[in-house]
Amino acid sequence: MAAVRTRNKSFKIVATLSMVLLMAFFSACEILATEGARGAIAGGRELREFEDETLRPIENEINDLWVNDIEPREREMQDLNEELRRLEEELLGPLWAAQNDPWAPGGDASVLQA
Repeated sequence: MAAVRTRNKSFKIVATLSMVLLMAFFSACEILATEGARGAIAGGRELREFEDETLRPIENEINDLWVNDIEPREREMQDLNEELRRLEEELLGPLWAAQNDPWAPGGDASVLQA
Protein backbone atom coordinates (compact mmCIF):
# COMPACT_ATOMS: atom_id res chain seq x y z
CA MET A 1 0.00 0.00 0.00
CA ALA A 2 2.84 2.29 0.64
CA ALA A 3 3.86 1.97 -3.00
CA VAL A 4 0.56 3.43 -4.18
CA ARG A 5 0.83 7.18 -4.48
CA THR A 6 -2.26 9.24 -4.74
CA ARG A 7 -3.05 12.89 -4.37
CA ASN A 8 -6.01 12.01 -2.29
CA LYS A 9 -5.21 10.18 0.95
CA SER A 10 -8.79 8.88 1.15
CA PHE A 11 -7.83 5.76 -0.83
CA LYS A 12 -5.21 4.87 1.76
CA ILE A 13 -7.66 5.44 4.58
CA VAL A 14 -10.37 3.34 2.89
CA ALA A 15 -7.89 0.56 2.10
CA THR A 16 -6.53 0.56 5.64
CA LEU A 17 -10.00 0.53 7.16
CA SER A 18 -11.01 -2.27 4.79
CA MET A 19 -8.07 -4.37 5.89
CA VAL A 20 -8.82 -3.72 9.57
CA LEU A 21 -12.50 -4.60 9.07
CA LEU A 22 -11.60 -7.73 7.15
CA MET A 23 -9.23 -8.86 9.90
CA ALA A 24 -11.87 -8.10 12.53
CA PHE A 25 -14.42 -10.12 10.55
CA PHE A 26 -12.13 -13.16 10.34
CA SER A 27 -11.30 -12.88 14.06
CA ALA A 28 -15.00 -12.69 14.93
CA CYS A 29 -15.71 -15.76 12.77
CA GLU A 30 -12.96 -17.68 14.53
CA ILE A 31 -14.27 -16.68 17.96
CA LEU A 32 -17.82 -17.68 17.03
CA ALA A 33 -16.65 -21.02 15.64
CA THR A 34 -14.62 -21.70 18.79
CA GLU A 35 -17.57 -20.84 21.02
CA GLY A 36 -19.85 -23.06 18.92
CA ALA A 37 -17.43 -25.97 19.27
CA ARG A 38 -17.20 -25.44 23.03
CA GLY A 39 -20.98 -25.37 23.24
CA ALA A 40 -21.24 -28.61 21.27
CA ILE A 41 -18.68 -30.30 23.50
CA ALA A 42 -20.51 -29.13 26.62
CA GLY A 43 -23.80 -30.38 25.16
CA GLY A 44 -22.20 -33.75 24.46
CA ARG A 45 -20.99 -33.96 28.05
CA GLU A 46 -24.46 -33.15 29.36
CA LEU A 47 -25.96 -35.80 27.10
CA ARG A 48 -23.49 -38.45 28.30
CA GLU A 49 -24.20 -37.51 31.93
CA PHE A 50 -27.94 -37.80 31.30
CA GLU A 51 -27.44 -41.20 29.69
CA ASP A 52 -25.31 -42.39 32.59
CA GLU A 53 -27.76 -41.14 35.22
CA THR A 54 -31.05 -42.05 33.57
CA LEU A 55 -30.67 -44.58 30.80
CA ARG A 56 -27.93 -46.87 32.17
CA PRO A 57 -30.01 -48.07 35.16
CA ILE A 58 -32.95 -48.78 32.85
CA GLU A 59 -30.74 -50.69 30.42
CA ASN A 60 -29.28 -52.69 33.29
CA GLU A 61 -32.75 -53.49 34.60
CA ILE A 62 -33.91 -54.62 31.15
CA ASN A 63 -30.82 -56.80 30.80
CA ASP A 64 -31.41 -58.34 34.23
CA LEU A 65 -35.05 -59.06 33.33
CA TRP A 66 -33.98 -60.70 30.10
CA VAL A 67 -31.30 -62.86 31.70
CA ASN A 68 -33.18 -63.78 34.89
CA ASP A 69 -36.81 -64.01 33.76
CA ILE A 70 -37.43 -64.03 30.02
CA GLU A 71 -34.74 -66.38 28.73
CA PRO A 72 -35.38 -69.14 31.30
CA ARG A 73 -39.12 -69.00 30.61
CA GLU A 74 -38.54 -69.14 26.86
CA ARG A 75 -36.35 -72.21 27.32
CA GLU A 76 -39.00 -73.75 29.57
CA MET A 77 -41.68 -73.10 26.93
CA GLN A 78 -39.52 -74.71 24.24
CA ASP A 79 -38.96 -77.74 26.44
CA LEU A 80 -42.70 -78.01 27.17
CA ASN A 81 -43.58 -77.71 23.48
CA GLU A 82 -41.07 -80.45 22.66
CA GLU A 83 -42.51 -82.64 25.41
CA LEU A 84 -46.05 -81.99 24.10
CA ARG A 85 -45.01 -83.01 20.59
CA ARG A 86 -43.33 -86.15 21.92
CA LEU A 87 -46.38 -87.10 24.02
CA GLU A 88 -48.72 -86.53 21.08
CA GLU A 89 -46.60 -88.87 18.97
CA GLU A 90 -46.42 -91.50 21.72
CA LEU A 91 -50.05 -91.40 22.84
CA LEU A 92 -52.04 -90.28 19.82
CA GLY A 93 -49.94 -91.94 17.13
CA PRO A 94 -51.10 -95.48 17.95
CA LEU A 95 -54.71 -94.30 18.23
CA TRP A 96 -54.61 -92.75 14.78
CA ALA A 97 -52.98 -95.88 13.39
CA ALA A 98 -55.64 -98.11 15.00
CA GLN A 99 -58.44 -96.24 13.23
CA ASN A 100 -57.08 -97.08 9.79
CA ASP A 101 -58.13 -93.60 8.73
CA PRO A 102 -56.38 -92.51 5.52
CA TRP A 103 -56.74 -88.87 6.56
CA ALA A 104 -55.16 -89.40 9.98
CA PRO A 105 -51.61 -88.12 10.51
CA GLY A 106 -49.34 -90.62 8.80
CA GLY A 107 -52.25 -92.08 6.79
CA ASP A 108 -52.03 -92.54 3.04
CA ALA A 109 -54.25 -89.56 2.19
CA SER A 110 -52.49 -87.15 4.57
CA VAL A 111 -49.08 -88.25 3.24
CA LEU A 112 -50.22 -87.74 -0.35
CA GLN A 113 -51.72 -84.37 0.53
CA ALA A 114 -48.46 -83.23 2.16
